[in-house]
Amino acid sequence: MTEFEIICFEGALPLRFGMSPEEVASIIGQPRVASPNWQGVLSWSYDSPTLSLNIGFGGDVQTANHFGFGRGSVVRYRGLDFFAGRSAWRRLIDLSCDLHECLGFLVFCDLGIALTGFHDDDEDDLAVVAFPRGEWEEFRGKFKQFQIPSDV
Repeated sequence: MTEFEIICFEGALPLRFGMSPEEVASIIGQPRVASPNWQGVLSWSYDSPTLSLNIGFGGDVQTANHFGFGRGSVVRYRGLDFFAGRSAWRRLIDLSCDLHECLGFLVFCDLGIALTGFHDDDEDDLAVVAFPRGEWEEFRGKFKQFQIPSDV
């Protein structure tokens, strides 16, 4: 089982932003599905009991620019294991000074992490996304202030 550690704006190690599809495949193998997404960007999907991962490749040279993890994956940030404990995401609130809600995601712009399903208890939609610096800036006009629950 591959474990991933999110490093702000670098990637989800051992995967890094800017890697070619060949470099990614050399680390975690070929994807179950490789196809363009709805935006025409190459998207790789891995789906097994121990790994639920979507990788987006973008830019002129199609390099990794998005790592999206679902349940079954082991993905951490500073020791916080998102899928092992349902409250781990709440600790991110204390670590971020640039947190917003947008399109169903909690976006931690200063950490390079976006979450969905955790803050609204949607078990079927749990996901952790690592993104490079500036990736969400085009949506800043749609950002809403996240109302921190009183039980946090």
